[in-house]
Amino acid sequence: TFQTKTAFSQPESHAIILAYQRIDEPINRDSNLSYEQFHNHINYLLSENYNIIPLSWFIKSVQNNKPLPEKSIIITFEGAFKSPLDKALPLLNKYKIPYTIFVPPRTIQNDQAHMSWSTIKQLAARDHITIGMHSDFYDRQTNKSEQELQSSINSAISVYREQLDKQPEYFAYPYGELNKNYKNIIKNAGFKIAVGQQSGPAWKESDPYALPRFTITEKYGSVERLQMNLSTLPLYVRNTEPQDNKLTTTKPNIGFSVFNLTPSQIDKMNCFGSGLGKLKKERIGENRVELKLEEPIQEDRFRVNCTLAKTTADNQQKWYWHGMLFNLPEDILY
Repeated sequence: TFQTKTAFSQPESHAIILAYQRIDEPINRDSNLSYEQFHNHINYLLSENYNIIPLSWFIKSVQNNKPLPEKSIIITFEGAFKSPLDKALPLLNKYKIPYTIFVPPRTIQNDQAHMSWSTIKQLAARDHITIGMHSDFYDRQTNKSEQELQSSINSAISVYREQLDKQPEYFAYPYGELNKNYKNIIKNAGFKIAVGQQSGPAWKESDPYALPRFTITEKYGSVERLQMNLSTLPLYVRNTEPQDNKLTTTKPNIGFSVFNLTPSQIDKMNCFGSGLGKLKKERIGENRVELKLEEPIQEDRFRVNCTLAKTTADNQQKWYWHGMLFNLPEDILY
């Protein structure tokens, strides 16, 4: 049985949340990871003494203002696809490694590519497995009206409660896409936390209704890439602009304030935009960062990652890391 250690870390204690989707489905390369890659990940985490903890531990840590165990990892599965059932989940179950599966309640009633409710119920009965929730169908949500979003969540909660006889507590935005209305609906629906797909470590100052996760796919599925994800440290970021993840222009002014770096460290930080490469960065005052997009965004999903290398006292390479994921409606792209 996998045993969790009890050593505690410094005040910047954090967890790395990993998001897996399909396993050994090479036809779906953008959301797939080979079982060999997955097996290598788990072997690495166990051999290097990482603490794989349930999602509930993160909530308790924040609520009680207690540090997380050192080297905390949270494993999640997006979409409740059927393929992890073959080898990936049995591997985790063998060691009773905790993990969370996010379920789109109405999709799995109508789609052979996803787990059945019968299977979900069997998994939910095991102590180390948590069943979270997506919207009713695993589809893109942010172009929907507030009324449509509310209806989707109400429908999903109804099916979840009917099947599992409990209230859902953990939510994952499909494709990691959210906007202000969507986030408020999730918060008001009584969920304890919600996770996105913007990259970075999760810690006590993270938005509990938009926790970051590292999405794991074949392209970024090597152990070396995993090691980089695991070596990230939280940036204390506030006052982000634009305030809504749903953009209204292809050349937005992106800015945020950083509270745990010195001005000289901020100057050394690099920010990258998907499809645009390294972004022009300017520091305003002591801690304000402004990013200037010299070219318009060309994609309906736009990632920004800001990083700063840090060498620790014991000569380990770490990275301060802050990720953002924006979505753009088609009418401003085309």
